[in-house]
Amino acid sequence: MPILCNGANLVFTRKAWLTSQDDLHEEEPSGDDIFLLQSIKKQGGVIRFLKSESAIVVAESAETFAGFLNQRRRWASKSPAYSDFHLILTTCIVFMVSLLLLLLIGTSFFESQFWFVLLLVFTFKFLLDTFFLYSVRIFFHLQNVWIDSFLLSLIYPFYIVLVGLSALAYKPKTWK
Repeated sequence: MPILCNGANLVFTRKAWLTSQDDLHEEEPSGDDIFLLQSIKKQGGVIRFLKSESAIVVAESAETFAGFLNQRRRWASKSPAYSDFHLILTTCIVFMVSLLLLLLIGTSFFESQFWFVLLLVFTFKFLLDTFFLYSVRIFFHLQNVWIDSFLLSLIYPFYIVLVGLSALAYKPKTWK
């Protein structure tokens, strides 16, 4: 069930691109890779993942935190143009669980009975995330899956909600 891809290592046929041109949302400043994936998926095209270290492409990361945040806001700002059910559902679940965790943190300071709910939701999400990271640990040479997953679980809800909400007000530069 593919939902995301990266144009840096995306391979497709000329025919696939030509039959998808109407779905590429050229009005968006980026995202042609995701829109192409969605179009091919919608048309019933064959989508495969090449799990090979020799196929990994390393792209430049943002140099500053502001650049990183701006990049993520740009990516998130095109989400209203998504049409793929699985991508929309996954995006909504991730955002809602992150928002729920933040709301539970705030509520727990005023109502102590919410600490248990917070702990329950956090633990469930932590275990799901850890299971996923554990399943890819060998391929990506991950060393401290439990520790890394725990640290990311503490930061991730703030990151997701910040990027998601700030993307609503994001005005991308004109596409050239």
